[in-house]
Amino acid sequence: MHVIREADQKPDFIVLTGDGKREFDVLRALGEKYDGRRTLWFPKAPLSYLKLKMKEKPVRLSGQSVYNAIRTYAGKGYCKFLVLYDKEYYEDFNKDKMYLENEVRIQIIEIITLIEDKAFQLRGKFGSRDIEIFISIQGDKKDINEEISRLIRLKYNEGIEPDDKIIKMFLREKGEDVKKLIKNSNKRHLQEAFKGICKILDVLHFS
Repeated sequence: MHVIREADQKPDFIVLTGDGKREFDVLRALGEKYDGRRTLWFPKAPLSYLKLKMKEKPVRLSGQSVYNAIRTYAGKGYCKFLVLYDKEYYEDFNKDKMYLENEVRIQIIEIITLIEDKAFQLRGKFGSRDIEIFISIQGDKKDINEEISRLIRLKYNEGIEPDDKIIKMFLREKGEDVKKLIKNSNKRHLQEAFKGICKILDVLHFS
């Protein structure tokens, strides 16, 4: 599974997220654990920074508003997406479904719950285009740092606060960063730590 920043040719999926740097490092490292020819394009300047109406400066989107980028990319011919967003912005998938239908204007045909409140697969239409969207909710209460912290606990049997600075400090003492942590971890621990993303990568790997 190839996770890239710049696309020379049309990728299999576009990755949409509100922030990007930490999610890119995690997704790229996880992708290297999976065989396959699929390419996931994680744009270097993601359209989560969209210029909204009546705004002169780009506005950072988060939570459900990340879905708005689908309209822009779909208008350019892209039709497969992987959306990552933090649990702190997530309430329940019915609200996401309503947002996609009413705000993004996607006609939803099928929703598959891969993991309850963690991972979903959605098929539908945007105008005349067939659309497929995978959605991964990051973290238990807040964000992906909670999943990194869980992996550290599984690998080192040490409880680490899910704080970015604390995680970096701990990994530095071990001679690692997040990418090396994932690379040097077994797949069972990865699937337990990053449940949503790994479930989606499993589906993509076997589809």
